Amino acid sequence: MSKPRVIKEFDKLDEEIKQAIFQKYPFGFDRYIITFKNHKKQLVSALPFETEEFQFMIKMTRAEANEIAQAWDEEDNEDDGSDLDDIEEINNDGESADDD
Repeated sequence: MSKPRVIKEFDKLDEEIKQAIFQKYPFGFDRYIITFKNHKKQLVSALPFETEEFQFMIKMTRAEANEIAQAWDEEDNEDDGSDLDDIEEINNDGESADDD
């Protein structure tokens, strides 16, 4: 049995699906955008993406794909916990270096 096909905008996707897209396309997905005509004979651009349950066509232009990936990268960099100001240096005794 074939999977249901769903055309949806990126903003309306579940967070889980968005995460899966970025895992599949860690370096961006603008080059994977395709164009097709919808049932109204309008030209639509979208990212094909398949899950176990659905075949998605995620509506976006190449420019929007770049913006989404760039925003995701910026958000990801903010949340990675690599802010050096928050790292406390530990000496060999297991005590904070600031405790001296």
